[in-house]
Amino acid sequence: MRWLLGVVLRLLLGSSVAIVFSELFSADRPFDNGDDSANYADNNLLLTVQPGTWAERLLAILYDEGIIGVWEPISLFVKLVLKEVFGLRARTFTGAAVVLHAATCVLVAEVC
Repeated sequence: MRWLLGVVLRLLLGSSVAIVFSELFSADRPFDNGDDSANYADNNLLLTVQPGTWAERLLAILYDEGIIGVWEPISLFVKLVLKEVFGLRARTFTGAAVVLHAATCVLVAEVC
């Protein structure tokens, strides 16, 4: 019976995330006026990667001094992959953030 409660709670989490954060997945969602321009729209490291240049781009990400004073090579690599797969849209990144945070909540619940 306990497993059934776990299944129900996971389904409720997924439904709650979809309902509460639905506007973040909107195709009309713009980048905000804060640091999104520097982090996404104007970030040269997120330009389209030409075939055969992935290694060069990864090294550029690794040795980058940071866009807004923060060195984040793993995050920047994830942003690059998301941009290459889903495009440079605000919903790509806000949606990924919501999904990854929800998955972390489930993982924490499983571990604890």
